[in-house]
Amino acid sequence: MSKRLSIGAAFLLGTSTLAATALIPTIAQAQITTSAIRGEVFNSTGMPIAGATATVTHLPSGTTSNAVTNESGVFSARNLRVGGPYAIVVSGADFETVRRDGIFITLDSVLPVTIMTGGVVDEVIATGTLTQQSYLDTGLSTSFNVEDLSDVPSIDRDITDAAQLDPFASVNVQGRGDKELSIGGANNRFNSLTIDGVALNDRFGLNANGYPTQRSPIPYDAIQSLSIETAPYDTEFNGFTGGTINAVTKSGENDFSGSLGYFYADDGLAGSKSKNDNFDLDFKEESYAATLGGPIIKDKLFFFGAYEKYEEADSLNNGPIGSGALNEQNVTQADVDRIGNIMQSVYGFDIGDFAVQPVEEEKYLVSLDWNITNDHRAKFTYLRNEGSTINQTNGSSFLTDRGVDVLGTSSTFYNRSEVVDSYIGHIFSDWSPNFSTELKVAYTTQDTGQDSLGGSDFPLFTVRTTTGANLTLGPDTYRHGNELSQEFLQLKAKAEYFAGDHTFKVGVEYEDVDVDNL
Repeated sequence: MSKRLSIGAAFLLGTSTLAATALIPTIAQAQITTSAIRGEVFNSTGMPIAGATATVTHLPSGTTSNAVTNESGVFSARNLRVGGPYAIVVSGADFETVRRDGIFITLDSVLPVTIMTGGVVDEVIATGTLTQQSYLDTGLSTSFNVEDLSDVPSIDRDITDAAQLDPFASVNVQGRGDKELSIGGANNRFNSLTIDGVALNDRFGLNANGYPTQRSPIPYDAIQSLSIETAPYDTEFNGFTGGTINAVTKSGENDFSGSLGYFYADDGLAGSKSKNDNFDLDFKEESYAATLGGPIIKDKLFFFGAYEKYEEADSLNNGPIGSGALNEQNVTQADVDRIGNIMQSVYGFDIGDFAVQPVEEEKYLVSLDWNITNDHRAKFTYLRNEGSTINQTNGSSFLTDRGVDVLGTSSTFYNRSEVVDSYIGHIFSDWSPNFSTELKVAYTTQDTGQDSLGGSDFPLFTVRTTTGANLTLGPDTYRHGNELSQEFLQLKAKAEYFAGDHTFKVGVEYEDVDVDNL
């Protein structure tokens, strides 16, 4: 068991500099899950208006945030839902109320908005100048909203397919199809993936994709916004040296909405020849996806759910002569049958066959959003990923003859299963127009199993066949006892104070890790 504490403090100047930071470095990995709008209000002569009230409303849910302009005419609305559209209403005693609609914000960003009241000029500028952008940015980043993500071609519905569009990212596809995402040239194991502010990483280094799961850990259609950060200097970003992939999930709104999807691929849609080599592929992949969201209490309480199921019938990688496997080893089916009969009659052990069992993966996500008051908002998210992969090994025997074919029956295969459950709770509060806080509690479990298809109570045998090849049977050398269970408790408290052109931020994160590894 290990415990980690991270404390950070920073203040941002309106002149686009990060003036000071202090950090006790650890591996706590909570990231940002909201956005903000920073506005400036001027009259028709260009003079700032102090004391004006700015009401920022997320129209699909009715969630509001109130702010007041300071002597520089600046207001700041924080802890906002990602996306939009938003409407901003600015009112005051000395001018006519101004309303602006159609404003969208992305994850972990501050949208600069300038509002002119009265006179000839009356507009919203939704794109900042270069100076404003440098004030807002915390490093090199790329953001994707819902529309961007829907435009990304993704055959296996993987977050990596969108993340690789970042100019500092690249993907190396492994032989089994696993995708290694490199950001800034770093190994993918030095990246961090966060979902709703909680790190979901392969901390033991068991998966080539860097996920704690065999495939992408959440339903692709559940993502509201995605950002890829390369070397950000904000103290809220930590626990990695490559880059961070930060995703925020969707929330329910006042209108019911949903989606259905079906995706299919098989060997008939794949090639059968590479140069002079012919392949007899035999596989089928199917995915089902569904989402549904809406109000429980209009303008107050909302729900959103997403489900995705993946089914795969894979090819046989190695088999005896005449089996039709991708690689036929120098072992006859007659030898396999004879050895199998002996093992069954003498030891009562079934060596199995060469059939590849289909595998499944199911992903669930459920979220509740509660507008407690106009100044306080809560969000709860539960996600679960349950999946597996059949590893077609030959037993990893130390007794095989060198330079000859080695073939393992299905009793040497093992099912690599992984189950992830995560419970995430946030409370966002605006205590005054200038002071806001965020509290987070998250609990995650990750269970990894490596179960031999023929059971783990029998030794591994290596038998020399009449053709001189080796046939292995029984559980793989390393699978007689191999289990991994991990538990993570993460706590976070953050406060921000807006003072004129400056923003002060202070926070603390705590993580407790409990690991049981056999």
